[in-house]
Amino acid sequence: MKRNFYGSTESIKLADPSAILAYLFGGIIVYFITRMLNEMLVEELTLGALLLLQLLQLLFGSLLLVFI
Repeated sequence: MKRNFYGSTESIKLADPSAILAYLFGGIIVYFITRMLNEMLVEELTLGALLLLQLLQLLFGSLLLVFI
């Protein structure tokens, strides 16, 4: 049986509730990123939609960072 969180018990013992909150916060962020990617891919139903989204982010996302 493979243990996914092997070694995390030490950090939970040392940091008490803050480590649990950090894992929870990280899980929530991953959940919302997954939901956003899902919505973007469903909106643009084409072959290679993820590649298209990455190219748009590289082209226009960098321009937005310049103007902010």
